[in-house]
Amino acid sequence: MQQQQQNQSYYQATTKYTLPLNIIDSDESCDVCVIGGGLVGISSAYTLAKDGYKVILLEADTIANGASGRNGGQVLSGYHVSPDELIAKYGQDIAQQLWEISHLGICEIRQNIATYNLQCDWISGSATVAYHKSHVKQLEEYYSTVTKLFNYPHLQLWDAAKTATVVSSHKNYYAALYDAFAGHMHPLNYVLGMALELIAMGVKVYQYSKVDAVVKNGQNNINNINNINNSYDTYSIASNKITVSAKKVVVAANLGNSQLFPQLNGRYVSFTSPVATTSKLDAAVAVGLIKNKMAVCDTRWVMDYYRLTADNRLLFGGGDSFFVNRDINTLKRVLQQHINSIFPQLALDINNSQNGLALDYIWYGQESMTLNMMPDVGRISETNIFYAHGFSGHGIALSTAVGKIIASAVTGEDAGFRALIQAESKPSMLIKY
Repeated sequence: MQQQQQNQSYYQATTKYTLPLNIIDSDESCDVCVIGGGLVGISSAYTLAKDGYKVILLEADTIANGASGRNGGQVLSGYHVSPDELIAKYGQDIAQQLWEISHLGICEIRQNIATYNLQCDWISGSATVAYHKSHVKQLEEYYSTVTKLFNYPHLQLWDAAKTATVVSSHKNYYAALYDAFAGHMHPLNYVLGMALELIAMGVKVYQYSKVDAVVKNGQNNINNINNINNSYDTYSIASNKITVSAKKVVVAANLGNSQLFPQLNGRYVSFTSPVATTSKLDAAVAVGLIKNKMAVCDTRWVMDYYRLTADNRLLFGGGDSFFVNRDINTLKRVLQQHINSIFPQLALDINNSQNGLALDYIWYGQESMTLNMMPDVGRISETNIFYAHGFSGHGIALSTAVGKIIASAVTGEDAGFRALIQAESKPSMLIKY
C-alpha cells in the first residue's frame, strides 16, 4: 500500500506539465489584464490572444491552485438548476441559450484537447444516477426537455437494470441519465497545458503576482495599444508595487473577486468539497466498478460523485460542507464511509492497518455557489471591468464557456453575455435541502 499523501492532491502528484515561474517585476501595459489563473482566466486569455489582443495574466498563487485544479474532474453539461426550472424562470429562449452555453464549454474543452494534444486523460461519458425512487421522474423530465426542446442528441435514459450493468454498486440506483458527450479528465493537467499554450501565443503569464487594487485612470494614456470597441478609460492594476496598465480587465479570481471589489460581497457562499483517491486497483477490479469508465454523480443536493482515473484509482468526492474546513483525518473517515457504502467490495480500511485498501490522496478545495445556482457574471458598474464567479458545482464546462463569452463581451458584448446577465439578475431561487 502506498504511503498516504496528505499535503498534495492526486492531481499535483501526477502533473505532466511544468510552467516557467515568472513573477511580475516591472511596469507593463496591455490591451486586457486578466486577474486569476483558473479556468475562467485561462479561457478568456486564450480567446483574446487568438483574436490578436495583447494580454497579461496575473495569478496570486500558482496556476489552477484553486478550484480549477482541485475539483472532481467531471465535465458536465447543464447547471445545478434543472432545464425545466430554467424555462420556468427565464423563458424558453433564454433557457436554451443558457443550455447551449454549458454545451459550448464541453465543446471548447474537447477541441482544445484535440488541437494541442493535451495529456489530461479525457474519457467520454457521464451519468447522473437516481438515488431515490422519487428522483426518477426528475431524470425523465430532464431527458424529455433537453432532447425535445433543446435538441440535444447525446442523452440516454437508463432504467435500474441497465444502470446496474454499468455501475456495480451496493446502492441500487433507480435510473440513470447518461450523457455520451460529457466526460471527465485530469483538470490540473488541462489547465497547465492550456497555460503553456498561452505562453507560446505570447501571453505573459505571471504567478505569485497578487493583485492589490484596480484603479480607473482619468484618461487614456497608453500608447501602442490595439483598438478595442468602446474603450475610453484605462485601468491601473497594482501587484507587488508594480503597475499594469490596461484598457479592459477580466476579474476571474472566484472567491477572491470580492476582496478586490467589495460590492461583490454577499453574492455567493463558499463550500468545501472533499475529494480522495484510493490506491491503484487491479484493472479488472476497476472496470468491475464502472464498466464504461464514465463519471458518476447522484441526484441528491449534497451528492456523491466518483470516477476512475487513468491509473485505475477510484476518485471519489462527497459530503460537501459549508463554511467548514475539515481536517484531513475527518475527511478521510467521511469519504471512506461513503465509498464503503457504495462499493463495499473494495473493503476500504477505515482503521488504516497495513493490510487493506486505503486512500492514498485526500484533499479539498473551496468553491462558490450563488443563491440562484447560476453563474454570477457581469461588469463592475459602468466600467470595462468584467467579472465571473459562482459556478455552483458545474465549474469545468461552465467556467470555460464563461471565459470565452467574457472575452467576446470585452471586444463587443454578445448574446451569451446578455443571457447570463439576465439569468443572474432574476430573483434568487429557493435552495432545496
